[in-house]
This record gives sequence, C-alpha cells and structure tokens, in this order.
Amino acid sequence: MIALLAFASFAAALPSATITAPAFTNSQTPTFTITYSDANGMELSCNGSFSNSFVAISGTYSGLDITSCIPGEGSKQAFLRVESSDANTFDTNTWLVYDTTKPTITAVAPSGLQTSDFDVNFTISDTLSGIASASYTSPTFGNGTIPLDQNKITISTDGNHAITYYATDNAGNQSDSSVVYAALDKTSPSTSIASIGGDSSSPYWDVNNDSQTSIVISGESGMLCRWGTADAVWSSMTNECSVSGTQATCNLGSLSQGSSQAYYISCKDSAG
Repeated sequence: MIALLAFASFAAALPSATITAPAFTNSQTPTFTITYSDANGMELSCNGSFSNSFVAISGTYSGLDITSCIPGEGSKQAFLRVESSDANTFDTNTWLVYDTTKPTITAVAPSGLQTSDFDVNFTISDTLSGIASASYTSPTFGNGTIPLDQNKITISTDGNHAITYYATDNAGNQSDSSVVYAALDKTSPSTSIASIGGDSSSPYWDVNNDSQTSIVISGESGMLCRWGTADAVWSSMTNECSVSGTQATCNLGSLSQGSSQAYYISCKDSAG
C-alpha cells in the first residue's frame, strides 16, 4: 500500500493603496481620497509614525489634522498605512499646501471723467497657493472676471461706475472686497431745435418781429453751445449761446426782413 501526501501553499495578500488630496487647502482637516486593494484597515499620520491602530478602510478620510505635527501654514505631508486581512501592511504618502491667508488685490482707475475707453488696472498677489481667479461686479455694466494674464479690465460703457472687486486663491481663501470708482462719457449730447424766432416748426420763420432772432436748442444739463455761419467744430466757433437747464439760447442778432440765412450750432457736454 502506497500513501500519497499532498501539500498546498497560499501566498499572503499584499495590500496596496494611493492617497491624494487637493494641492492647496485652507482646511486643517482636508478630505483625502484613498484607493486601495487587498486592504481592510488604514491609519493616517502627519509624520510617518504609526501606532498600527487601524480603522476600517474607506475611499475618503477627513480625520487627520495636518497642523498637529508642524503648526502653521506651508507644505504638509500626509502618510497612509493600510493593512490586509493577513496583517501585511503597505505605506504611501502625499504632499499638500496649507494656506489660510487671504490674497490681496488693489485697483487703479483714471481720476475724473474720461471721454474715451480706458483700463482699470489691478495688482493681485498671493504668497502660498497663488491666485485662482479675480472677479468684479458693477451695477452699471454687469459682472465678470479679471483676466489674470492682463490684470485689467477695459471700461467702454458711459456712466459713473462703482466697481466692486475681489480675488480668490487656489486654497479657497477670498480677499476682502473693495470698490474703485470710474466715470466715462464718450457720447455727444443729443440736441434738437426747439424754436427759431418763436417758430417751433420747420421751415422756421422769425415771427416775433422784435429785431432779435434767437434759436432755442434742447439738449442736456451742463452742455455748452456756440453758433456760427459756417459748418465748424465747437472750438472754432466764437459766438456763445446762453444755457439754462437743458436749453441753450443762441442770439443771432437782427436779420433782414424776408431774408434767408443758414446758421450752425455746435454743442458739447460737460465731458467735452
């Protein structure tokens, strides 16, 4: 009789894992993402020292205070140890930057009323994590983002603008909001003839018969008007019109009875 002996061997399960985190965070206990295989327990550490007090492994973990080993802001390291059912372990780690400081942002706009498109320039900085975005809001021309490759926005909308602006860094910290003021008026005043010599409809006749022909122009408050007998720009005209409210009165003097004459009036607003 022959006896046969059979032997079987089994390899122990070797765990593996990876740990990742946001590159920048403003949380002392950020959320780590953990992937693993052949592991049922895990332990995290801020200095690579483990007590082998494992908890049930999961795909995320937020129980590690990354400032408990090295207080304050800056680069931090998180260490992960996973354990298999056979008590085999595997270690890995990751780096991240802890940043709780607000970024800074300032703005400079031209002073006074501008008559052509202009830029508002921003200075934006953040020491640890860098700038993620910068934004502005304005009740007169809307909301938007400040291009970080230019650090400026162009104002092309007429009006008195109050621009609120702020920046956010890569760790999620937002700067204090500030306001910069800017004004633009590049639109010529809108004018129309109200009357000539008392006649309010074209063709105009001086019906007042008072030896003084006046042209009344309707426009806007703060405008300046001049008149002449040639088609010219405002600065080339020398005859001033008197302005009251939104109307200008241009006194042409006495015209000959039954004569016809062309007159030109040029007006500019308070912005020039």
